[in-house]
Amino acid sequence: MDFETSLSFLKDVISAFGGLAAIAVASAGAAYWLFQLLAERWLQAKFDARLEDLKHAQNKEIERLRFQINALLDRASRMHGHEYKALPEIWSSLVMAWGEVAFYLSPLQPGPDLFNITPAQLEEFLASTPLSETQKTHVRDSDDRMAAYREVIYYHKKSRILEVVRTFSLSLSTHAIFLPQELMKPLRRLDDLIWEALNEHADNEELKFTPRERKAYKELTSEGKPLMEQIERRFHERMLSEPMISS
Repeated sequence: MDFETSLSFLKDVISAFGGLAAIAVASAGAAYWLFQLLAERWLQAKFDARLEDLKHAQNKEIERLRFQINALLDRASRMHGHEYKALPEIWSSLVMAWGEVAFYLSPLQPGPDLFNITPAQLEEFLASTPLSETQKTHVRDSDDRMAAYREVIYYHKKSRILEVVRTFSLSLSTHAIFLPQELMKPLRRLDDLIWEALNEHADNEELKFTPRERKAYKELTSEGKPLMEQIERRFHERMLSEPMISS
């Protein structure tokens, strides 16, 4: 084989293998492009799916929080509504109890003069009292009408004051769940002071203590007025306040 023939054969080989290389390179490039395209689409699909999951989870959380907030607001509104109705009732019964107790326990209570009156005046007076006929007869026939009258009228006054104070205590207990502790604390304290003073007074009257016990009465008179002022101020603040969500 001469030189020219060998050179021609070599060119043919290179040409053949070069075409195959070009085809291989082109095929590899096409495969890489196809892989990249499919990979991008797969990643985009995964990203979109994950994004939708996150959006769904976020929407569920927002709905849960919205429901929770609405429930808290509704509860706060209802609690405030109950409190708004309870405050006037408690205050009214407290003012009534406080006034009645102050008069009932006062050592300077005016009384009727049953010594210097005529029989007709005595009958007129007795008719205006809540005494039973037996009790009226006891007063009429007594040598000391004033002592006899104080003895029998005491239990009528006691029954009356206990009814008034029980009304306040019951109102306080009934509505306690709707009131904040900063308001319940002075109310409870004043309620305790009133009952302690009433029990002390009953012991003095019925057991005839000498000298009379005055400790509970002095505590009521010293603490009662400041407590009433504190309670009135806090009632006023609560009545004008907006409903709040407590933690």
